[in-house]
Amino acid sequence: MKKSINILIVVTLVIITVISSCKKDDNINNGQNDALKRYLEIKSKLASFQNDNGESNLNALGASILNVYNKSLKFDGDSTGCDSTYWQNWTCAEVTEYIDAEGNFVTVYDYGEDGCDEWGSIVSGKITYIWSQNDSIYNSEVIYDNYSGYGMTMNGFSRYTYTFDEMNYGNEGDSGVYMINWSGSSSCVEDIYMVTQDGISYHYTADYSSEWDENSYTVHQGEYSYQDITNGFEYTYKINENLFYNYECGGEIWVPVSGVEEIIYVDAQTNTTFVTDYGNGVCDNLATVTENGVSYIVDFGELMYWEPCEGDNCDSVVVSVAY
Repeated sequence: MKKSINILIVVTLVIITVISSCKKDDNINNGQNDALKRYLEIKSKLASFQNDNGESNLNALGASILNVYNKSLKFDGDSTGCDSTYWQNWTCAEVTEYIDAEGNFVTVYDYGEDGCDEWGSIVSGKITYIWSQNDSIYNSEVIYDNYSGYGMTMNGFSRYTYTFDEMNYGNEGDSGVYMINWSGSSSCVEDIYMVTQDGISYHYTADYSSEWDENSYTVHQGEYSYQDITNGFEYTYKINENLFYNYECGGEIWVPVSGVEEIIYVDAQTNTTFVTDYGNGVCDNLATVTENGVSYIVDFGELMYWEPCEGDNCDSVVVSVAY
């Protein structure tokens, strides 16, 4: 699943990088090309936001994963935890740890208003991790209380649930290929205000869920949005009908085979809505892209293709744009 998602992200970014210099295919009219360019430029704004500000969120996520591991060590066989010197090796924060009435593990890191040196970075405020695992169901929540570090101040929460329904290992027939067959689901609710060290304020919200197995990946109806409060633009992404990725279609199918997504972008000069309808399940790269009421049939398979890379150390392929 992650490989397929990463391919889609790479494809989008490559198109954005080269689209301004590509030659137009004779079979695609200028209006459609202009619409696609605007569509991908708007998507690039989201990618830019994630690249510029995602590092802080990734650092927080990485800290969350590490702290879950540390908590599992600390609580192993001892629900009351260890002595107060345990956390001195891991953090400069004042740490409070307990199990709440619902049986969740809770760890509060309080760095104080003035902050302290956390592995070379000054961190201040408070961050709370709440997590539980019951067989194949894992729940996690992170609460940011004026938490400041790595160039970002955050207030709000992120709440995730993961369920692993099945995971089977084994060889596929006599081919000798080692297979991992698995299925599961996830959901996410987030509401976070962020202020960068440059004074730019953002608001991020999300409410969506997904499920997967070895043959498919489905993103259910939901939405997320980024709002640049300082500069006055807002990007909203909605899934109006479930997006269904069919892995059995083969590696040349780049987009969902069914589902409807909507992108709304608003700034001081622009108010644009794109609706993309991926069809009814047929294994093709066709989609109907509608910009502010004007529709175009787009074949994403004509826009990109796999091109083998060259060189002694080359063990991958390159995504190229075909027009």
